[in-house]
Amino acid sequence: MSEPSTDLRRVADALRSITVPIASEAQLQQLIAEHLAAAGIKHGREVTLVEGRIDFLCDSGIGIEVKVAGPRNAVIRQLLGYAQDDRVRGLLLCTTRAAHRFAAEDLNGKPFAIVHLRGWL
Repeated sequence: MSEPSTDLRRVADALRSITVPIASEAQLQQLIAEHLAAAGIKHGREVTLVEGRIDFLCDSGIGIEVKVAGPRNAVIRQLLGYAQDDRVRGLLLCTTRAAHRFAAEDLNGKPFAIVHLRGWL
């Protein structure tokens, strides 16, 4: 099994090219699923973890949370909860909101990155 940080970069790179208008979070999730599949990244959707349900969990253990709304502190709390699950080896936040950005290289000791998608709602 490869390093979580390597897997995290691979997943993030597969999603950075999303630049189309998005009408809803559900449509954005569908577009992300298509990009992951096109990149050959196997994943599950709406996976139940110890602390809630994450939007995507890749077979490599990279969890992806998609956000288009909500306060940053709530997003951070949600991600910290996901990081408690042993199946999660790294976390990626995909967001269309600059307000969701925050500086962190890891969450609960697991690699973390943000992909700011250039789509709009």
